[in-house]
Amino acid sequence: MVVPASAQDGTTFPTGDVVQNALLGYGLMTGQAPNTFTGALGATVIDEEVYIGMRLQPDFSIGKFGIGLDIPLLFNVDNGKLRKDEYEDGPGFARLIRYLRYGRKKQDPLYVKLGDISGTTLGFGFIMYQYTNVGSFEKRPIGTEFDLNYEQKFGLEGMWSDFSQPGVIGVRPYVRPLRAANMDIPVLRNLEVGLLYVTDRSETDSLRLGATPGGEPLTVWGADIGLPISLTSALQIVPYAAYARISDPGTDAFGTGSAPFEPGSGAAVGVNLQLQLVANVLSVYAKVERRFFGKHFVGSYFDGVYEVNKFAGDTPLLKLAATDSERGIAGSLYGDVIGKILLGGTLLIPDDIQRDGDGNVLNGAFLRLEAAAPDVVPKFTAQAIYNRNGVADLGDAIQLDERSSAHLRIGYKVQPYLLVGTDYRWTFVRTEENGVDRVEANSYVFPFAALQFNLR
Repeated sequence: MVVPASAQDGTTFPTGDVVQNALLGYGLMTGQAPNTFTGALGATVIDEEVYIGMRLQPDFSIGKFGIGLDIPLLFNVDNGKLRKDEYEDGPGFARLIRYLRYGRKKQDPLYVKLGDISGTTLGFGFIMYQYTNVGSFEKRPIGTEFDLNYEQKFGLEGMWSDFSQPGVIGVRPYVRPLRAANMDIPVLRNLEVGLLYVTDRSETDSLRLGATPGGEPLTVWGADIGLPISLTSALQIVPYAAYARISDPGTDAFGTGSAPFEPGSGAAVGVNLQLQLVANVLSVYAKVERRFFGKHFVGSYFDGVYEVNKFAGDTPLLKLAATDSERGIAGSLYGDVIGKILLGGTLLIPDDIQRDGDGNVLNGAFLRLEAAAPDVVPKFTAQAIYNRNGVADLGDAIQLDERSSAHLRIGYKVQPYLLVGTDYRWTFVRTEENGVDRVEANSYVFPFAALQFNLR
């Protein structure tokens, strides 16, 4: 992967999101053009019902504009009826638009993405890191992620998880003070300072604890600072520091008679690293962060499994209330080898695993693993993603339950335009029981034959 020349002066250097920058390599490795049409035909079992059909997933890009669609056409084998679950509730048929995009984050003066905003990171990720608004694969909401950047001097990045309700809302105004003052001091001119505000104003019921049962939304605010430094043309680093505090949701946040919820705060220092060796033999992207948390505080609280866990009985907010002061290390490491293999993951590890009186883990590690091999073996392609929260030990790291999500795709290119294989997902389906939203773990096995065209 080639680093843009502008990375030398910090104008496009990845300040906060190692994962997103590494995954750019996957798009390059597949050799796919921005304009791609994919249609998968196969059969699957959902809620003990057999369906046959296809998913059409075209991606189009014209200049700075991009659009991705996801059109499910599944028919019940027994009665021949079209499965309409994915078209119902929330945005309805608008859910067929997976995303709309304009521009590139941190590079163009305006970047906006609508729809599925998976992978959203604000600043250096201390409050929101790799967040996804898709808590259920079938019931994708329509949200937005944006970044307004004026001449690399001032900017505003932010997000809104779901236009159909208040949901999660976050903003981060930032400034590069020396550039704003027209002071052209080498290295220091790239210094960036930001303020952060993220709140969850989701509707409240006995399980949905975005806002507390006491009525107040959960709100986190903070600040961060970082300095992109190009040591050589192949090695760039960004040392940074961050601080955040959770607002006080009230002394009776968890209902009458419950213990008070005192606001918590935390800080972190870390470094991002990007290394490209000669001839793209190896590209490495790394992030290491040392964390210092007070009582009732969790770093990267809004993460890749937040929306799923919010509907589970063991919600993020209840864990937050029970968490004591802790220190820990957060790290991400990704690498692509000779443009053929992408391997990496993220691991958040507290120094001490805390448990409640019943032995339940309160602050376990978060683990994300990813791998992609689009062309190591001729005509074969494979991709895998795995997330797990609340990991207590190695024996608990690889399991599929309510704290996990997984996606595995293996395919064989019969022709350059025809891919056959199997798509497996361990994901979550939202259901309603007695008027209460719930999330149930569900597995999808989808053998497919996919037509895939690069549209020039």
